[in-house]
Amino acid sequence: MCSLVSYLPVSVECRNLRIASGMCSAEDSEIGRSVLQIRCRLVGWASTVSAEGQEFMVLRMLRVLSGLFIGSESRLAGEFCRLQEQLGYDYFGVCSSAGKPRGLIWDRCDWLAEAVLLRERTSGRWWMLRGVNLSFRAIEGGDMEDVAAVGLLRDACAVYELEQGCWRPTGRTLFNMDTARAAAHLAETHEQRLVFRIVAGRVVC
Repeated sequence: MCSLVSYLPVSVECRNLRIASGMCSAEDSEIGRSVLQIRCRLVGWASTVSAEGQEFMVLRMLRVLSGLFIGSESRLAGEFCRLQEQLGYDYFGVCSSAGKPRGLIWDRCDWLAEAVLLRERTSGRWWMLRGVNLSFRAIEGGDMEDVAAVGLLRDACAVYELEQGCWRPTGRTLFNMDTARAAAHLAETHEQRLVFRIVAGRVVC
């Protein structure tokens, strides 16, 4: 069997290289319509390489390229899972200091297992929705002090965005919906890429 190394050096021209990945633009990330056309032009040792050898090298190159991109959703989910404790603190800190909902103080945030990875259709930016149960208490003397429902748990989704390779809370919360409803609510502008659960510190799809 031939080795890829035995054919170096080579120059490779790529035509219409479109690979679904977190490193490509939204235009180039349409799964099922991606087109990969690679034309190889051997330099130096071209006369010593058979047609079978050239085909083998192209297949090896395709395998290497696909390994760089395939499974990016799983890697993003794994990174979120690994940092979930710190991300939870960050979310609560950002949102509890924002003064919303008006007249309420953030009292408690319970993290649920459900999460959904989304990709913004126009920009290609990654979003993460994480299910939460939230409870609040009224500001003393405020408008909400006599509202009986203030202390009830509320279903909601914490919203994160991937910025420069790191997950960060956006400060946005989608109230009164679980992750499935939130993803459907955003479907016009965001493509659902991965639905998973975080169980015992592990990603379960």
